[in-house]
Amino acid sequence: MKSQAHARQHALPAAARQTVAARRHRPVVRLRYLLLLASLAFAAYDYLHIQLPQLTQLSSQSRQLERQVAALKQQQAELQARIRQLQDDAFIARYASEHFNLVLPGQVAFTVSQQPVSGSAR
Repeated sequence: MKSQAHARQHALPAAARQTVAARRHRPVVRLRYLLLLASLAFAAYDYLHIQLPQLTQLSSQSRQLERQVAALKQQQAELQARIRQLQDDAFIARYASEHFNLVLPGQVAFTVSQQPVSGSAR
């Protein structure tokens, strides 16, 4: 049988032999395209359902951390200013006088009342 099929193939013109050979290779080409399509579909699924949500979450976390860093830098600047104030003797004396009613030696402490005096001139 093989020899008859082989003999028939040789009996066919060259164009017909190429057509027969192309038909044999078509399933392989179709399989390649199918595998390529499956690979592209998997890549699209992976990107849209796995990578993109992770990227979105990480971007959100990054923005949140940047805001925290900015807030902490602001707080650090305020604390540095407070440290400079607390190292100034004039500020310490004024703070002690205002908040604790303390005075330096030789000073007289007094309190001003803000209640209106009855019968005062308008």
